[in-house]
Order: sequence, then structure tokens, then C-alpha cells
Amino acid sequence: MLTRRKDSAFTLVELLVVIAIIVLMAALSVSAFKGGAGSDGTRGASYLAATIFDAARNEAIMRRVPTVVLFDVGTSSTLDTAYRRMTIAYNTNSNPDYTSGTGWIQSGKWMKFPANAYFDSDRSRGVGMMTGVQFGATASSSCVVYEYLPNGQANYSGVSPVMKVVFSPGMLSGGTFVERPDKKSLYGFVVNKLGHTQQFADLPSLMNCP
Repeated sequence: MLTRRKDSAFTLVELLVVIAIIVLMAALSVSAFKGGAGSDGTRGASYLAATIFDAARNEAIMRRVPTVVLFDVGTSSTLDTAYRRMTIAYNTNSNPDYTSGTGWIQSGKWMKFPANAYFDSDRSRGVGMMTGVQFGATASSSCVVYEYLPNGQANYSGVSPVMKVVFSPGMLSGGTFVERPDKKSLYGFVVNKLGHTQQFADLPSLMNCP
């Protein structure tokens, strides 16, 4: 006598457990990107920026041309974007002038930081400023510049002692970023001479980094 095998299937309880796990993982992913409530989005902005720096380094190597990462520090007329976004550009000129936006070609879109996270220009340190940047309809009057050389190394010319990117919560006042007085939730990274980024492991490390 043949016995009929019972078809296997998920029970309603099992399905609910799986859905609950998926929802929990999605919530944790969003929290990790935003950096959690305690970081005010600055941790997520720091990780996002480091990824863009890695992309800029790779582009410099592949194109064999100078590539820059630009942080928009705008003016009082661009309060929604000032200190809130970044992009990548390159120049086929063998000796480009990064003080001017002329001749630079944008290779990616402007990337905006998570809510409440601002590029802290006072604590950051790049190679200078670029003015007159005109990339389509989303122009910026001035940007802080970080440059990669064609060999993938960071341009440390005039940078002492480290190249550093810092994000902090705060507010815009008259087109100028004002850091939150308690100086909490600061996150960022350094860019070594080989062009690699290293995130600050904790807040004291960031605060004490020269």
C-alpha cells in the first residue's frame, strides 16, 4: 500500500516570523546609513563621502588625469545646498588650476548628505577652494577641493599635517555653517598620501586629530 507524502508548506506563523526578520533588518540598515539618532546623520554622511572619495581615486587612475572631490560651501543664496552636498570632477589638462571651475568636467551627480549633517569646513582640510563652479543647473559659487593625482595618490601640496573631512550637526546662518556648540556627533575621516580613507574610530580621535 502506497502512502501519500504530505506536501511541505510554510505555516502562517513561519511566514510572520520571516516578515518580522526582514522588517527588522531593513530598519537596522536605514539606521546604520543615517548613523542613528545619536549621530544626527553625520556618520552616514561620513561613510557616503568616503565611498565617493574612493570612486574619485579610481577615476583618477583609470582616466590618468587629475580628479577632484568638491564640497559645495555655496553662498547665502543657496542655503538648501550649501555645506550639504558633494560631487566629483576631472580635468584633462596635465596641469589644471583647481582655483577655477573652468575646464573641469563633472563625472557624477551632486550627492546630498543625510538630514542634519553638514560638511564642517572649519574642521576639514583640503587643498584649497574652487570658485565659479558651473555644473548644469546646479551651480555653486565656491567649493572646498580635495584632489587625486593621476597615480591615485592624494595631492598633499600645502596640506599640513593631514587631509581631513569632518561632518557635524549645526545650522546655516547668513550662508555660513555654524557648528553645534556641544560639538557632539562629529564624524569624519582622513585621507592618507596614498589616497586611502580611514574613518575615525570614535569622537575623541576626531576631535584630537591635528
